[in-house]
Amino acid sequence: MTRRIQSSSAEETFAIGQRFAQYLQSGVVVILTGELGAGKTTFTKGVASGLGIEKPVTSPTFVIAKSYRTKHNVDFIHIDAYRLGSIQDIRDLDIEAQIDNAIVVAEWGEGFFEMIGNLIEVKFEIDSEDSRTITMLSNDIDVESMNL
Repeated sequence: MTRRIQSSSAEETFAIGQRFAQYLQSGVVVILTGELGAGKTTFTKGVASGLGIEKPVTSPTFVIAKSYRTKHNVDFIHIDAYRLGSIQDIRDLDIEAQIDNAIVVAEWGEGFFEMIGNLIEVKFEIDSEDSRTITMLSNDIDVESMNL
């Protein structure tokens, strides 16, 4: 299943992330791909907001992963896989042991997290300075019926 959405601003990308969050539950892994500056972290901040996380969410580039608690008492694990070099690096994060009570959003996670949980891939394309095409793909979750 595939869903394409246009965003014309960072604020709109954030709001799409907020609405997307209502469809997420434990066991979901969201892999974000796209160029630097395409909107991955802005979208992730929107997801965190939609999950009721009040702490500031920042990109975990240097620590690789940050965990937050949602309003539904589920862990929200935000991963920046840009610096990961191997599958062993993923194993060291022990995501598989946590996935039953977690929602994972992995920036640059392509090639690392596909076999863990119910997968949604979200691809960000820069159309212009303010415009983005956000494409959601999943064989596990019906992204086409999401009201975003």
